[in-house]
Amino acid sequence: LEDVLYVIGPDGRLQWCNDELPAETGIADGESIELDALDCFPESHQERIGRAIDETLTDGTTVVEADLETARGERISHEFTGTRITDERGTVRGIVGVGREITRQKEREAQLEALNETGQRLMATESRTEIAEIGVNAARDVLGLEANGIHLWDAEASGLVPVAQTEEAKALVPNPPTFSDGEGIAWEVYEDQEPRAIDDLHEELAPINPDTDIQSELFLPLERHGVLIASSKTPRAFNHEDVVLGEILVGSIAAALDSVEQTQQLQEREQELRRQNDRINEFTSDVSHDVRNPLHVASGNVEIARDEYQSDHLETASAALDRMDQLIDDLLTLARDGDAIGETELVDVMAVAKRCWDVVPSSDATLVTTGDRTIAADTTRLRQLFENLMRNAIEHGGENVTVTVGPLEDGFYLEDDGPGIPADRRGDVFEIGYSTAADGSGFGLRIVSRVAQAHGWSIDLGEGSEGGARFEFRT
Repeated sequence: LEDVLYVIGPDGRLQWCNDELPAETGIADGESIELDALDCFPESHQERIGRAIDETLTDGTTVVEADLETARGERISHEFTGTRITDERGTVRGIVGVGREITRQKEREAQLEALNETGQRLMATESRTEIAEIGVNAARDVLGLEANGIHLWDAEASGLVPVAQTEEAKALVPNPPTFSDGEGIAWEVYEDQEPRAIDDLHEELAPINPDTDIQSELFLPLERHGVLIASSKTPRAFNHEDVVLGEILVGSIAAALDSVEQTQQLQEREQELRRQNDRINEFTSDVSHDVRNPLHVASGNVEIARDEYQSDHLETASAALDRMDQLIDDLLTLARDGDAIGETELVDVMAVAKRCWDVVPSSDATLVTTGDRTIAADTTRLRQLFENLMRNAIEHGGENVTVTVGPLEDGFYLEDDGPGIPADRRGDVFEIGYSTAADGSGFGLRIVSRVAQAHGWSIDLGEGSEGGARFEFRT
């Protein structure tokens, strides 16, 4: 439609209009001089138009959307722009303006909004088939592609397999084919990833079914997932706008398919990790049982021998067996727990530290706790952290070492007054097997590192206030 041109007097009456207004509304051109401008609009829009006229006469200009009602009772959306006109003395003489049809613009806005809502639905969907069903229904209901279907790549079939169709598409193609490598336009579009519209199937191509009623087709690629095919009995049924809006839809479909695929891969990976963990737990349990049995036999025989004989060699053997037992405990902790934590809860750090000190062979060593700190942690794993740090302090600091646990603004620390760790060696202490103590397992600080990582804590290793080692954990 052409633009509506109009002039409204300061009294709100229509003084002049071009032929477009009478043509649309059925209002006779000769009646315009006597017509209230509001009478050109449906009653539901008249209040809005009245406010717009008042604003224009007061402020100088305005823009308003309203419908014109045709003589046939149809409503056509327009955007009216009005500008106040004055004479040379500044007296307001009325309003001059233009009304431009925006029906298609409004339809496009509604389509884009519907496509956005469809995209949100697609991203909340968990199966390829359901995504395809939502996709073909949106292509029909939102874009007007009534007869359409989606073919998705299937590795087992080595082709693009039909997954979803609208009822209109089933009527045209009751048994849609699977497209294999090199077969038809569908495969070309899948390979090239370029949309393609066929204006006249019989003129441009030799159709797979020569007796088909299909005259034109639109092919839209779904990235590596497949294609959406729309069909029509009418030649040249698809235009550039269908392609543009169709690409928005298939982009959302492809993104949803990506998401489902990634979720499935994650689930498969999680299942495989669980199976691996089960195998590791079974293996470590078997190894622990098989190693500890002879170890306990050896320890028992050494103790019997020590009762009967006095020998430094037996003392050495007993200490070695104890160390082997500790090594097995540490290896099992690393193998079973790794970087995993259980359910966390608010934990009193100082209380946990004191309970750990009670089970660590500390001889004449001393534990000092200062201040208070509560953190969210897996209590069992936090105990592993403290027990290994405390053993490490006693192994390196001697039987009279003092261990201090205290709060930080965003975490806690543990330090000792032992010999400390040289600055050039601090980057190595958390590696498996690192130990400077003759009887150290080399696994203790690795376990500490794993516990911190599992909780998402950072570790800073430095010098203590008394010259020893200081471990700071920040949450």
